[in-house]
Amino acid sequence: MILTKWRQAHGLVIGTDHVDAHIPCQDNVYYVAKNSIHVMAVSDGAGSKKYSQYGSSIATRTVCEYLLEEFDNLYLSCEKYGKTKDEIEESEKLVRESIFNHVKKAIIEKSDELQVPFDELACTLLFVAKKGEKVMVGHIGDGVIAGLYNSGADESLRVISHPENGEQINITFFLTDPDAIEHFRVSTQREVNLIGIMMMSDGPEEVLYHPINGMHINCLKLFHNFNNYKCDEYNKILNKFLKNQVAKYSSDDLSINILYLSSIDTDTVKQDVVKDFVFDIRNLNQIEDVSAYAKFLDGTWEYKDKDDLSSYWGIKWQK
Repeated sequence: MILTKWRQAHGLVIGTDHVDAHIPCQDNVYYVAKNSIHVMAVSDGAGSKKYSQYGSSIATRTVCEYLLEEFDNLYLSCEKYGKTKDEIEESEKLVRESIFNHVKKAIIEKSDELQVPFDELACTLLFVAKKGEKVMVGHIGDGVIAGLYNSGADESLRVISHPENGEQINITFFLTDPDAIEHFRVSTQREVNLIGIMMMSDGPEEVLYHPINGMHINCLKLFHNFNNYKCDEYNKILNKFLKNQVAKYSSDDLSINILYLSSIDTDTVKQDVVKDFVFDIRNLNQIEDVSAYAKFLDGTWEYKDKDDLSSYWGIKWQK
């Protein structure tokens, strides 16, 4: 039996420079999912600001939770069909401002709580929200977002959103900047062949991204290897990859967030990985028959009653 499911994993490692300077990790990652809506984010707190780790934590959590609740309305507002060019631009502007202002408000509230200036919580922000083929991408500052595409036998990893730096490579833009809204990019599109999303802060970006050549070829392995492990195991593997490999070339904080349409064969993969696939499946509505030999699982769908799946296609389900 072939099982396919969207799964998420992340890595987060403090930079060696921060360890030496006794500074906390200022990167943060976040992920939430409900009713087939998946939202993930990465944020890098400004190294020059004492409280930026709070800004990056608030930014990632706030944008993910907001988009989880408002994705349908926000995406619909950005639909182009039947609108003039001016109407499209205006609706996109309103959506961008809605997301930006919601996150900014949360950061302001945290700065008031800490009784520190707003810009002491300076941070970048990268996020992606998806529901089926509908995808929304947002970005301010450096870091990079890439997508894995599969159309038949052809698989490719392409940059979805490039980093934006100032006049110098070590200068970027933050949510707390006076002109931040001018650098806050939000776009929507339909992605039929998108099977993976990868985002990272500027630490891994230094090593795994090139502005002309795109993503390093090893990034493909970060997706493919996910199939062989449980999610919590793969979090540890990503941490080891960042600490033992990427940290050789970057002394910055290192964060990476991956969402992947993972696929396994229950006859060949380890049983603990199979259990990881089905751990949150409780209802037949969470199972879609792709064919007689393949199932798509969606544990994000809410349900009222549990079904008896104890003998369903030979898998030992959780009770």
